[in-house]
Amino acid sequence: MQNKCLGVFLVLTAIPLVMLSIFVLGTGKITSIKYYKELFKKSNSYELAIRALPKTEEKTSENGNVISIISTKATPTWLETNITKNLDQFDAYINNRSNTLDPSIDIGIFKNDFASQLPTEMQEIVPSTISFSTYTEYLNNANQLITNTIKSIPGSNQDNIIEINKQIDSTKHTQQQFTQNANSIKTGFFYAKIISYIIFALTLLMLLIIAIAARHYVPAIFRWTGQTLFISGLLTLIMTLLTQYIVKNYNFLAPLKISAEIKQLITPLYNNVLNDITTATIKISFLVTIIGLISVIFSYILPMMMPKLIKPISPPVKT
Repeated sequence: MQNKCLGVFLVLTAIPLVMLSIFVLGTGKITSIKYYKELFKKSNSYELAIRALPKTEEKTSENGNVISIISTKATPTWLETNITKNLDQFDAYINNRSNTLDPSIDIGIFKNDFASQLPTEMQEIVPSTISFSTYTEYLNNANQLITNTIKSIPGSNQDNIIEINKQIDSTKHTQQQFTQNANSIKTGFFYAKIISYIIFALTLLMLLIIAIAARHYVPAIFRWTGQTLFISGLLTLIMTLLTQYIVKNYNFLAPLKISAEIKQLITPLYNNVLNDITTATIKISFLVTIIGLISVIFSYILPMMMPKLIKPISPPVKT
């Protein structure tokens, strides 16, 4: 009776760990940069993102000009190239293959249009790629050009100097904030991996303890570990199927007050991520359930295959 109580306690303790391990394995792909590259392609995100860009026909402001230029000339191929390049850079950074992170956007196709909005002497210094470093360099060069102009024509462009210095300070602040956020993500990613390894280790350790507790009878090892895997896999399977059903039958994006174009962009991403996670979790939990069931069945078959113990015959007692 005492052994049975111990076994039940170990199984009930191990079940949450096994379920958590299944969930971690099922969601593991979302921590891979490769997954997002495939996701964006599968969801047609680049095409939909270009469509979602605001269309500005009247160029009433500098921002309106920029938006109009981008929405007119940007292509899905251009967007994919830039996003892929930055994803690769971010992947190298969070996996410690690189110590620098300077996201960039190739604006070669827009350069002439952007430059045409500027004074003639500043058009030549417009970079083909925009990043924190190149934009800071551009502002410093612009500052130097305007400073030289002031020396030759005292009192001119003083307001532009002040504005550029503000932009330089703002860019430095934004870069610092971005670096801090990137470091936080990198640290979080590191701890997430450590936690997942700890969960797997604890799960294996608990299954090992169950096996050790039942070591005096070999079929009991398969029975107790099999029951643990079967119950854990079945519960996870039911929960995941229920989640998948709810997600498919309720549109969580409907209440959001966003434009139709943004919804068209987000919806396939949302659906594909949830479908990928639930599908992977269902496959893993089903496999664990089958392994557990086979182990339980084997635990009842094994005694039939084991040689029966022959009880020794006691000699007759002499009277």
